[in-house]
Amino acid sequence: MTNSTMQQKATNYKNSINEGGEGYNPYADAAQEEKIDNMVNKFKNEWTAEVTTSRRAAWNAKVKSTGAKTMADAKKLEQFFGWKHADLKKAIIIMGAK
Repeated sequence: MTNSTMQQKATNYKNSINEGGEGYNPYADAAQEEKIDNMVNKFKNEWTAEVTTSRRAAWNAKVKSTGAKTMADAKKLEQFFGWKHADLKKAIIIMGAK
């Protein structure tokens, strides 16, 4: 997913939940938009397609070797790896990693 696509999805989301209608959000400002852009870029820089593929393989191998099935098991794996499973899932969607 490209940066512009992510921005468009964020804009569509903001417009859909806006109580004032017409897509106007009185609380949004340029600093907030810049902060969102920086967070997106930081995520994309850390979770490249190669890193995502590698981490996905490591996660799956560890799950198979430990027999992890519960949320408590997933939390232990997150602590072991140092990153969250939710971030892995997000990166798989964004990067289209296999």
